[in-house]
Amino acid sequence: MGTRRRSDSHQGGMISSISLTSLVLLLGVLAAGCGPFVDVVRLDEATRTKARSDVKQYIDPPPAHRVIQQIEATSCRHLAWDPPATNEDAIDQLRFKASQLGANGIVQVFCDSAGAFDLGKNCWSSVKCRGTAIRVAP
Repeated sequence: MGTRRRSDSHQGGMISSISLTSLVLLLGVLAAGCGPFVDVVRLDEATRTKARSDVKQYIDPPPAHRVIQQIEATSCRHLAWDPPATNEDAIDQLRFKASQLGANGIVQVFCDSAGAFDLGKNCWSSVKCRGTAIRVAP
């Protein structure tokens, strides 16, 4: 008769605070401990400018060119304070990747529309572009 039973509201509040704490910890680990789950090339301004000058984007393939390979790049806004994902950033990454392969041009470039939060990529927003790296004869 001397035992007391905890009230249901106290137990419910305790469970809610444990759930909230777990959620906050999980979000913190995801935000701080992991980067994007896709290959993203972070370009500084000098590298971006060089890639733009070294690798031309063609609408139609020039007559004297050699295909090197298909390439893809993803612009990812991983953290809330990162710049937004853009076609321009993804295409600059394509140019950089093409230059690393010895290409001086890219063709058949197309980009997916900007996507909202994608848990599979770990990005708040993302744009994926694909194209073909080519070597154009001088």
